[in-house]
Amino acid sequence: MEASPSRLLKRRILLILRLAIGAMFVVAGAMKLWDLPHFIAVVAKFKMLPGPMVSSTGIYLPWLEIVSGVAVILYSRRRGVLLVPTLLVIVFLAAIISAWARGLEISCDCFGSGIEYAPGIWHVLSDVAILSILLVLAIALPTPLALHSGRGQAKGEARSAGEGSSSRLDDIRKKRTLTPPSP
Repeated sequence: MEASPSRLLKRRILLILRLAIGAMFVVAGAMKLWDLPHFIAVVAKFKMLPGPMVSSTGIYLPWLEIVSGVAVILYSRRRGVLLVPTLLVIVFLAAIISAWARGLEISCDCFGSGIEYAPGIWHVLSDVAILSILLVLAIALPTPLALHSGRGQAKGEARSAGEGSSSRLDDIRKKRTLTPPSP
């Protein structure tokens, strides 16, 4: 059974969104690693973490972004890969809103020291847009149970009478009733 044009369009749009979000996280993490001392200084300027946590956050956050971005790109059939990027965007959004509310004059360096802009409404709106895309992907991607329902058939497809209509347990029961016991 061929997929309808609307279903193909939906799959292509989801693919583009997933690749764009994954690539965005990979690039953002890589650009932060490029100038790690500068990024650690930016984390400190937000004044949200105690001293010892600033360095470790500055060191591990770019790697977390890269790994989660690669996971979003590679594991297209799992909702769980969207959890870390979604949580990261929520934390970034909270940090930006906090810095903006406190009147801090800092650049976020979301994409490393090459692209700098101060916290403000456009930054908040861009993070909300990214969060919205992540939520759309989370809703659109199948759950692990949906992937295994129907023994490999797409949700909603009808099975033919002899094809996968009985469970494995039913098959075992049939064998027991057809096979006479051995003496």
